[in-house]
Amino acid sequence: MGQAVAAHTFHAPESVGSRCYECHMPHTTYGLLGAVRTHRVTVQDVRETVATGRPNACNLCHLDQPLEWTASKLSAWYGQSKWQDLDRENASVAVGVVGILRGDAAQRALVAWAMGRPEAHAAAGSAWMAPYLSIYLDDPYSAVRYIAAEALAGIPNFGPLDFDYIALEA
Repeated sequence: MGQAVAAHTFHAPESVGSRCYECHMPHTTYGLLGAVRTHRVTVQDVRETVATGRPNACNLCHLDQPLEWTASKLSAWYGQSKWQDLDRENASVAVGVVGILRGDAAQRALVAWAMGRPEAHAAAGSAWMAPYLSIYLDDPYSAVRYIAAEALAGIPNFGPLDFDYIALEA
């Protein structure tokens, strides 16, 4: 079974990337001060990510990669036609950075939540995440501030923050 799983997922059989629900029912819905799994079984597709703004399962762990990388992997691994119409940011800037800088509140919450996951730290590294997450500590939405503070606390060697996400800015 393990080799068949690895041949399908292109991840080690025991890794998070080989769990069916991580790819086909990813955490792409915002709610309850975090991300929850969709109950819609999907196949990852960069076109859908661009059309809906909803993160794809690949980039919930590989936050350091642009959608161009994802499209290339999906094309090589599963024969999806590679989408050529990505804008410059999606073609060359990491999904985690794009989500932080131009996402709506739900997208920002999902990206911040994903940055707090140990699985994302393993796949994308975490040293680069803290400066981007700190931007969210001043987000207009208290829920995004809360999720960012929790994600920062989860970054190895960063530690918990004494941060009141509902306090007035002053």
